Amino acid sequence: MVAQQKEKEEKERIRREEEERKRLEEQRRREEEERKIREEEERRRAEEEARKKIEMEKQLEEERKAEADRNKIVAGLNAQTAAQFSQYAAQQHPGDRESQKALIDHLQTQHYEQYMAQLSISDGDKPVPAPVQVPIPSNEVRIEPPSLWTRPQIRELKDQLRKDSESVLTVGRGEVVTVRVPTHEEGAYLFWEFSTDSYDLGFGVYFEWSDVTTHQVSIAVNESSDEEYYPDSEEEDEGHTQHGDAENGHRRSNRPPTDEIVPVYRRDCHQQVHAGSHQYPGSGVYLLKFDNSYSLWRSKTLYYRVYYTR
Repeated sequence: MVAQQKEKEEKERIRREEEERKRLEEQRRREEEERKIREEEERRRAEEEARKKIEMEKQLEEERKAEADRNKIVAGLNAQTAAQFSQYAAQQHPGDRESQKALIDHLQTQHYEQYMAQLSISDGDKPVPAPVQVPIPSNEVRIEPPSLWTRPQIRELKDQLRKDSESVLTVGRGEVVTVRVPTHEEGAYLFWEFSTDSYDLGFGVYFEWSDVTTHQVSIAVNESSDEEYYPDSEEEDEGHTQHGDAENGHRRSNRPPTDEIVPVYRRDCHQQVHAGSHQYPGSGVYLLKFDNSYSLWRSKTLYYRVYYTR
C-alpha cells in the first residue's frame, strides 16, 4: 500500500515537472517570437524613417531648385515691365512712393501669376522648356506680348473718369465699340484701363499697320450680329468671342494688315479694373475692342482711359 502511494506520488511529480517544462518552453518560445517581432518592427521603423528623411531632403532640394527657377523668371519679367509699371504707378499715386512701390509689387506678382498660368494653359502638364531664341528675319517685326493686370479700386476709377464725359461710353446691346488710338512719336508704350457697371464686357486689342496722320483718338460703333457669334445668354461661361477676318488676323485686301495683341474675351470688369500695356511694335493704330455683341438685351456703361508713355 505504501509502495503504491509512493509510486503514485512519483508519477504526479514527474507529470508536474513535465508540465512546468512545457510551460517554460512555451513561454520562451513566445518571448522569442515577441523579440523577433519587436526587432522587425524596429527595423521597418528605421527603414521608414530613413526613407522619409531621403524624401524630405529630395523635396527640399526640389523646392530650392523651384524657388531658384522662380526667382530667375520673376527677375526677367520684372526687368521687362519695370519701366511700364513704374510709369503706371507714378500716374496712379503721384508723389506717394510707398503707394507706388506697393502697386508695383502687386502688378509684378500678378504679372508672374498670369505668365505661369499662360504657360500651364499652353503646355498642359508638360514641363516648361527653356526659352528658345529664334532668329527673326530682317523683314519681320517682333511684336512683344502685352502686360495685363487687374486691381480692385473700381470705385476710385469710376469716380475719376465720371469727371470726363469722353471717358464714359455706352456700349449698346449687340454692339462692338472700337476705340482707335494712333501711336505717338513721343511714346513707346500704350496703357489702357477700364471697368463697367453691373455686367461683364468683351475686350481685346489689335494693332493696325497703317499710316498715322493724326493723334486724335476716334470711336467707331459697329452692329456686329451678322459677323460675330457670342453665347445667347449673359450667364454663359466666359469664353473667347468669334470675330471676323480682320480681327482674327486674316487680312482683307481692302484693309490694312492687322495683328492681334490681346484676344477678345469676356472680362469681369464690373468686379475689378482691367488694365494693360503694350510696347509699340511700330507706327500704326491700336484698336481697342469693347464687345457687347453677345448681349441681346443689355447695354453696358463703360469707363475707360488710354494714354501713352515713353
